[in-house]
Amino acid sequence: MAIKVLGIAQSTCTLRVVAVAKALNIPLEIEAVDLAKGAHKSPEYTAKYQPFGRIPVLVEDDFVLYESRAICRYLANKYQTKETVQLIPTDLKQAALVEQYISVETSEYGAAVGKYVFEVVFKPMKGGVTDPEIVAKAREEVIAALSVYEKFLEGKSYLVGESFTLADICHLPYGHYACNAGLADVFDSPERPNVARWWKTITNEAAWKAAIGQ
Repeated sequence: MAIKVLGIAQSTCTLRVVAVAKALNIPLEIEAVDLAKGAHKSPEYTAKYQPFGRIPVLVEDDFVLYESRAICRYLANKYQTKETVQLIPTDLKQAALVEQYISVETSEYGAAVGKYVFEVVFKPMKGGVTDPEIVAKAREEVIAALSVYEKFLEGKSYLVGESFTLADICHLPYGHYACNAGLADVFDSPERPNVARWWKTITNEAAWKAAIGQ
């Protein structure tokens, strides 16, 4: 029986969950939430699924879980086996490094790339007008963050170890939107060859391609 996820396929946070499901071959049913009509802010939704009125939400029998990174961790911990990709390594130190980079993704990378994506992609969708000054500042913040990643990724194709982990997956959705909205040259820059190598590697992972329908 498929696990149900309340969300929309275009959502960065929903994409994060879908990528994990694809990596682990977990049947997943996306139940669309009509954001345009405010379904996620309805009293029923906030009472039953997500008190802050956000997506995605995982529903498995009578278990309800929100926050995309928590959902990703739950799926990896429950469904990965010795035969699947190890999104969370069994080695304690390697697992801790995955958590470290997920935290960095949230606080540093996501703060910068997310600001850019919101201003260029999602703000206009909501009827707003993109502010060029915010875009320019966000671009510089992304460059600054990726310049630190350049050091993280020296001699590596992945953030942790020699394989695709949850740390890499968590970076993909915002980066995907950013690259399609004017930042491809930042992610694939000769000034940051380690970042460029990493980005090319993880965006070509089969699970990610399946998540975005390629």
